[in-house]
Amino acid sequence: MKQNAKQELLEFLQGCKKRIEGKIVGITILYTKPNKFNGNIVDTYHVFNYHQNDDLYPYLELLDFEYEGRLDELTIAGTIWFSDGNYAHREQHEGVEWWHLHQAPMMVFFKQENFQFENDHAFLTEGDY
Repeated sequence: MKQNAKQELLEFLQGCKKRIEGKIVGITILYTKPNKFNGNIVDTYHVFNYHQNDDLYPYLELLDFEYEGRLDELTIAGTIWFSDGNYAHREQHEGVEWWHLHQAPMMVFFKQENFQFENDHAFLTEGDY
């Protein structure tokens, strides 16, 4: 089944707005185009450090093409970085490709007085943290 790369990315980003608060700070996409004469050709697109969605639209036009997933590899690979530490990358299984959002792990801060130090190791003791 053919998919449109631009539409797929837009739908994914729309879904991200409901789940995270970060803004996009960078995108890298690698598109592997089959070429019957000399193997695959890889096009790479990078957008970094933009702050408004308007800056994304010229980039999106480069992704306005249909592609079919392959069983053995990603047709479109890539990573999207968000300002809140979350990121997304492409995954594939049996010829189906999709963007997958990874949420940044929660940082936990401990009070220094709740640690006990022995032989260059720190142990958390009971108490508030």
